[in-house]
Amino acid sequence: MLTFTSIISKFLGLIFRSYMSKKVGPEGLGLYELVCSIYFFLASFSTSGICLAITRLIADCEAVNQKQKAKLIFRKCLLINCVIGIISFFLLFYFSEFIAHKVLKDYRAEIPLKVLSMGLPFLAFSSCFRGYFYAKRHIIKTASEQLLEQIFEMLVFFLLISNIKTKNTEYACISIVTGTSISEAISCLQSYLMYKFENKKKCNCNKLSLILTNKNKSQIKYKILKQIYKISLPITASSVLKNGFDATEDILIPWGLYKFGSSVTKSLFEFGMIKGMVMPIISFPSVLINAFSVLIVPEISQINVIENKKNIKYLSSKMLHFTFVFSIFISFNFMLYSLDLTNLLYKSSICGNYLFIFAPVVPFFYLDNILNGILVGLNQQVYCLTCNIINSLVRVSLIFLILPYKGVAGLIATIFISEIFNFNIIVYRLIKVTDLKIDCFNWVIKPLLCAVFSCIFIKFILQIILPQIYFLFYIIFSLVLYLFMLFYKSFLKKFKVFKKLSTVNLH
Repeated sequence: MLTFTSIISKFLGLIFRSYMSKKVGPEGLGLYELVCSIYFFLASFSTSGICLAITRLIADCEAVNQKQKAKLIFRKCLLINCVIGIISFFLLFYFSEFIAHKVLKDYRAEIPLKVLSMGLPFLAFSSCFRGYFYAKRHIIKTASEQLLEQIFEMLVFFLLISNIKTKNTEYACISIVTGTSISEAISCLQSYLMYKFENKKKCNCNKLSLILTNKNKSQIKYKILKQIYKISLPITASSVLKNGFDATEDILIPWGLYKFGSSVTKSLFEFGMIKGMVMPIISFPSVLINAFSVLIVPEISQINVIENKKNIKYLSSKMLHFTFVFSIFISFNFMLYSLDLTNLLYKSSICGNYLFIFAPVVPFFYLDNILNGILVGLNQQVYCLTCNIINSLVRVSLIFLILPYKGVAGLIATIFISEIFNFNIIVYRLIKVTDLKIDCFNWVIKPLLCAVFSCIFIKFILQIILPQIYFLFYIIFSLVLYLFMLFYKSFLKKFKVFKKLSTVNLH
């Protein structure tokens, strides 16, 4: 359910990006990405850490049937996050002028930053409900909230931008961020109403009051706060540092391109094309992976609580195998149909060239979320923090040193080096903690060979038989052949077992 709604949301987002690129151009998208990098940095204080703490702790309580403790944990987290959200709002609102003029070096960013700041308290509030719903496995509620948020963001932008005829970059950016802030408020209201409706009938005030009026009340509160901070602080620190380094990267990329010889407009144009147009295409198929990466945290956490190492190893192995199989196929299709995809969405062959170049690094992008989800579920959030810091330092250093001399080629090299480096250090830790064995042939070599053969074979055959067929059908037929080549033995085994059982039942 989460995957299905995420696909719809991502698909709408991709169409939205296509429409935005026509209305505001790559330069406008570049300005929007710069503004969002600051917004995400402040949002990271209140979203990732507490959200994951709620998911982990409530999932642990559910495993040992401590429902009253789960309610108390949620209330504490909600209070902490609300305070952080309000502080973040004031910081961004009052320092928006300084950030726009002194940090981003673009006065047009001031008003968009002020508008975005208004969505921070709502974002902080709704992230708590999201963590609660993940822990409770109420996926429909989480999915519907994300989908509604996407729809309202698009509607507000359409209404505001439809009246403007010329490409005013500042106004266009204000229109986009206005939609973002309004959609956050509506999403927050929806999450609150769903939570209240769910707990209206289930409320058991007597049992909860027994905890609060106990002689050990202060000890219980202290233990709960200690648990919250133990999980949330490393995750929040990791997210803050990661988003802080991401924001630094986003600021340094246009600066580096400008130092290389590009004008301010061209620098924002190239930055907007890579970050605002190519990366959304690359991240679109990852909706099938992201749902697993979110839900695997409470699953691994519960298995870890009962110390079932065999199941942890089995689940981790299955998740990594699935991710490799999926991402390798997607990567090769991006290489094969890069120009077709970008011409369909943006009418841009330059964008297609960038997509072709970044396609080989797609498996590392997709594996990152899964690996982090598994390690967080295994209580390895401190190591994840360390990895994120090291990887971000590597990226920022490479951008600062290489970009002014190599331009876009330096940016491409930086992304490749950092993603491969990050993958290696995280996999090393996962192997050490779980004794996991990497099956290189079945996870990497076999999927790669099957992807190359199935995609090229289908494209060659269909171009001869049906030359006018749309390229998306090539991908669908290639996927069917790809899966058959990978798993035909298991299909045969299941068929034989089914045949034997059917024969026994008939007799």
